[in-house]
Amino acid sequence: MVLIGIFPSTGRYESVKHKILLLNTGYSLHSLMRANPNLCQQFLLLGLDFGNEVMVSDRQQLISQISQSVRDSKFILILDNAPVLRAREILAQGFNKPLRQDPKATQDMRAAGNISQLQSAMIPQDAIPLSDPSCKEAGFLLHFTSTNIAVLPAEAKTMLRLLANQLFPLLLKTFYPGSVTVDIPIRSDRQEDVSDYIDRIRNRSADFLPLLGGTSSSPVLRLIATCDSEKRSRQCCDSFLEDLVSECGKITTISGIGRKGLRAVEKQMQKEDLSDLNFSSGTVPASSGPQRISRSASIYASSATQNQEPTVAVPSYQSASSYLYQGDLDDDFEDDDFEDDFEEEDIPKKSRWKKRKEKSSKNKWEQDFSEDIGGEAVARKRSPIISFLLFIFILIFLGSVGYLGYYYWKSAQNRSTYQSLREVYDNPGFLAPAGYPSGYDKDFAGLWEINPDIVGWINIDGTGLDYPVVQTTDNTKYYRMNFEGEYSEHAVPFVDAAVDLKKPSTNTIIYGHNIRTDGQMFNILKSYKELEYYQQHPVVEFNSVYHEGQYKIISVFYTNTHSEHGEIFPYHEFIDSQSEAQTQEYIDDVLIRSIINTGVDVLPSDELLTLSTCTYEFKDARYVVVARKVRKGESADVDTSQASMNPNPLYPDVWYQLFGGTKPDEAQLKANLHS
Repeated sequence: MVLIGIFPSTGRYESVKHKILLLNTGYSLHSLMRANPNLCQQFLLLGLDFGNEVMVSDRQQLISQISQSVRDSKFILILDNAPVLRAREILAQGFNKPLRQDPKATQDMRAAGNISQLQSAMIPQDAIPLSDPSCKEAGFLLHFTSTNIAVLPAEAKTMLRLLANQLFPLLLKTFYPGSVTVDIPIRSDRQEDVSDYIDRIRNRSADFLPLLGGTSSSPVLRLIATCDSEKRSRQCCDSFLEDLVSECGKITTISGIGRKGLRAVEKQMQKEDLSDLNFSSGTVPASSGPQRISRSASIYASSATQNQEPTVAVPSYQSASSYLYQGDLDDDFEDDDFEDDFEEEDIPKKSRWKKRKEKSSKNKWEQDFSEDIGGEAVARKRSPIISFLLFIFILIFLGSVGYLGYYYWKSAQNRSTYQSLREVYDNPGFLAPAGYPSGYDKDFAGLWEINPDIVGWINIDGTGLDYPVVQTTDNTKYYRMNFEGEYSEHAVPFVDAAVDLKKPSTNTIIYGHNIRTDGQMFNILKSYKELEYYQQHPVVEFNSVYHEGQYKIISVFYTNTHSEHGEIFPYHEFIDSQSEAQTQEYIDDVLIRSIINTGVDVLPSDELLTLSTCTYEFKDARYVVVARKVRKGESADVDTSQASMNPNPLYPDVWYQLFGGTKPDEAQLKANLHS
């Protein structure tokens, strides 16, 4: 058996003090976990690394170890492969919870063909059963006010399967009540693309963990969001799915997942059973019966509620699919493919109805035609069709006008909102509000009252780029959210979560959307592909809550995000330089890629500002503007008369495939910089 104790008040991501007792297991759980990196990452999210193992050989030693561990450990784990030690009875007697035969565990034991040993379904009173139709012995989970204790069968495959599919979601909800977890089937031919994308973004958010599991033929994407509320967790998953589909295309058979996110998964679950998804792979084998984490969590939450006693602190779990919102779907939800909504058995009925209708219409037309051979009768028969088509065209026209009107109204509203925020920034008031951070510039006090995530204001004089800038520990939060916390296609520029503005970091990176339809947000940066525009606007102003600054533009370049388009330039990973040599290498990399030779000098000691947005010359392309801070005592004026277009910048490989030209030698370009 495996006994696990979790202290319920453990803080987020804190390591849990624990002890592992091994009873004739023949293996180390710590080693098994390391062989299952996906499972290991999930439990590290809970602060559990399954270390500190101790071998136990007799019953008295087991009792002593349990007693001691309950007093000084927040986490107790026993791998029990020694029935003679009777660990189950020790727990039942020690915690005064008599053993009883659990109905669900009994059902699973029968399904496993273990009818002759139904004592294997005996678990302590108030325990949540942990079992499936492949188990030879049921496990359980007990919640106490000071600790949680779980018991799992010690057979390696069964133990790891239940650990991943049943125990983890229960513990996740204990630690993070606002968490959301969902498993999504992935097309096998897109598995590599999804894996590459996950590798690139894995460490961007401390509250979000994407994992790729399943098998090579049936891959499964698991999303785990541990935000402070379920709404925030769902938004985090939706933002990830939108960006994933944008970069990798159709990665699943679930329609509309890029636009609708988790709602698309919920819609699909209403239409078909997704319970056979199996995230576990490798040394965590699939069970012989259908398994789904959410289904497991709902069953165990129910049994805990029915048998709860006053001293037991049982967390609340959602029902049915505990990882997804269980309310009614919006009435306006539609799949991308309308035909998917028809069941196969409906088609013959519709075909027969349509054939009878066509035959009836044809007979009536022939009868009328025989009465009046003239063209007038034919015209009368066609007129309802023409009228209907005309009606449809009018509806389409009105719908298009309405959509365009709504879109431009939202665009104007966004512009007006940020103009109003500029007025707040220009008129901060004399007194800072209560709780205003002591190190912040008072100019941001008014904006801080609206949104405490404010960290700066970016402006390019003489252009429409004039916006507040935010920062959180989660780079996905403001992907489709405006400054006031509302959903918005325009969103708000945000600083990379890894940047330290107070220090400050060597390179401050700010992301913003390229809104092509109305020219707002970072779309304005695309104008820098013209030399004249650069000459008119060579300086970017970015004032953070800690420091004011003007920055002279040194580079404007295109880059790729997919390896099939050429070697990826990880400009977004250069934030805190370890040496001046590393900074100089980054400077050289951006200069040889620049489509404009600005003539602005730049040193390894300079502070850099990088503005990044998407562009559409090729799939998931990026357009980047890099500037260096005006030095102390230096004029912010730039002599742009000597600036010129770079005749031979270094583009991604895909650029030459699409637009022609010959790729220059990178080493020679860098050598030319210092010649």
